[in-house]
Amino acid sequence: MQDLKNKIDDADDRAQVAKQLLKDVSDKELQLESEKKIKEKKIGQNEKTLVEMKKELDKKLKKMEEIEQKQEVEDELVKTLANMEMDGDEKLSELEKQVEKIRNIAESKDIENKEMTLRMAQLENELDKV
Repeated sequence: MQDLKNKIDDADDRAQVAKQLLKDVSDKELQLESEKKIKEKKIGQNEKTLVEMKKELDKKLKKMEEIEQKQEVEDELVKTLANMEMDGDEKLSELEKQVEKIRNIAESKDIENKEMTLRMAQLENELDKV
């Protein structure tokens, strides 16, 4: 009978240990469930953040594309203006040469005019003498 009592006590002890293990496992399960929910919530927040960051990236990429296009247009304008400036410089140089030629001609004509005036004065003096 003692043997049966010992077996019952043993069985009760094992039942207690099993209950404690079950309680420990249940507590661990609750803790892990809680951690799982927290991590799922973080994942959800990170996914939202990722979506927002992708949208922001798309906006920035679009803006960068626009800036690059504007830069290309401005580069073309700069080239055009540089060519126009070179053409203008060439024209200005040509006009300066023409002005110099005209100035030389004008000076030469002015000298001729003074000589003619002097000659005319001499001829008038000679005419008056005659």
